[in-house]
Order: sequence, then C-alpha cells, then structure tokens
Amino acid sequence: MDRDSVQVTLLCDNTVEGRGLLAEHGLALWIEGPWGGLLWDTGQTGIVAHNADRLGLNLAELKAVVLSHGHYDHTGGLREVLRRTGPVEVWVHPDVFALKVARPSQADQPPRSIGLPFSWEELESLGARFRPVSTPQALGPGLWISGEVPRDPAWEPRDERLCVWERGGLSPDPLWDDQSLFLATPEGAVVFTGCAHAGLVNIARRALAVTGTRRVRALLGGTHLRSAPPDLVDQTAAVLDHLGVEQVIACHCTGFQALRRLAQQLGERVIPGAVGGKWTF
Repeated sequence: MDRDSVQVTLLCDNTVEGRGLLAEHGLALWIEGPWGGLLWDTGQTGIVAHNADRLGLNLAELKAVVLSHGHYDHTGGLREVLRRTGPVEVWVHPDVFALKVARPSQADQPPRSIGLPFSWEELESLGARFRPVSTPQALGPGLWISGEVPRDPAWEPRDERLCVWERGGLSPDPLWDDQSLFLATPEGAVVFTGCAHAGLVNIARRALAVTGTRRVRALLGGTHLRSAPPDLVDQTAAVLDHLGVEQVIACHCTGFQALRRLAQQLGERVIPGAVGGKWTF
C-alpha cells in the first residue's frame, strides 16, 4: 500500500463475499492510512474478529476504535475486539451509553433494548480508553470525526420506533451521537457512515465544511434508507450526484429497494457492500 493512500476493508456487513467469511446485521470497517489502522464500528457480535483473522488483519495492531453511534449492531463486537487489542483509545459521543430502545409495535409489549450491550466499567476493565467527542476531531492527517451533524429535518430518514429510556418513560431518540468519519483527498471528501441517521445529505454537507473540500469523492457505509420514502431516496441520490460523488458503497441498513433506486439515478457508481470488500483512496 502506498504510504499516502488509505485502504478500507469491510469486516462486518449484512452480506458477504469470499469463502470462510461471516455476515450479520451490523457494520465494521478497517481503515488503514498514514496514522496506522483504526476500526470504524464493531458489528453486532464477535464475528468482526473472525473476519479480521480470515483477511489477515491483526486487531492487536489497531491504533484506535471509533464508534459511529450507540446501537447494538455497531457496538456489540467491542468486547471481543478489546480482548484482541488490549488497551486502546475508543472514540465515542457521550450519548453512546444512553439507554436506547425500540418502541414496541403493540402497547402490551415491553420496549426492546437496542443500545450498547456492555457497561462503561466492563469495557474499561478490558482496556477501552474512552475519548468522548461531539465536535469535529482530527484523528490523523486528513481524517476527522464529524462531531454532531447539523440537521435539516427534510433529509433525515426518521424512524419513530427509535427511542431512549429516560425519567421512567420513552422519548424519541434525537440520535445526536450519529457521527461519521471524513477523509480529505485531492479528489474530494470520502465519507464513512455508520447508519447515517443524521441523513446522507446533511452528512455530506458537513463533510465539505469540515474537510474544506469542494466535492464528495465517495461515500461508504450504512445509509438508513431501507424504510425511507422513495422520494427521499431519489432526492438524496440527486444531491449526491450534484456533489460529484463517484462511488456510493452502500452497506448494512440500505436495503435492496433503496439500493435499486440509488442505482437507477447513479448507475454503476452505486456498489453493494459485502464483507471482504476492499477499496483504496
């Protein structure tokens, strides 16, 4: 790998390519550049470690773990990762440990826990060195955590089921912990999302502001468009086209229908993500 390039390997996703690799509902990316290797999210279970082994990536060499937000399908593999890394920096938004739940479909059912399944104390005992962050933070040359993404509600794929448990009751989860990673390249910003609860357009605009670039070169990660209205998917694709996007590597919470609609507008620039996929920027 060229010392000025960044290589990305998809370690956890809903689909898989390659013999011996495992898939699950979740997301994890190995991102390696001049700063070393970092892990963007950890998937739902420990299969991220299995897939890393199969792909020849040593979790013990990680310089940092960054969590996009506090849902189980992005944080559930953290305990197994820490067993491999030992002491390591873990960058999180303060709301990652909020009591996140899914509203039940029927009134007589209890809410379902969908948050980070481990306590701060347990993870610290395994070596997590938590670094709370809610504003843009540089992690290495040309690489930033987004901080909280300013929201135009028109671009948010809202899911009314997603709540937090506070003061003895359910409240809609504003998901301010939904952060992204931005990489500045000569060709524009590369955007890494977790679930993109903040909305892809809002995130893309934040990327341009934080990196100082003028276009979005690529977007890689979850899009949370699976249950979005078709017109929101179409309008999002149109904005990404206007921003000059060359690749949309759609993973995890995109869904086949949204993937199809994105591809109808953006053509071969849309690439379905799968465990084992690799890209260089």
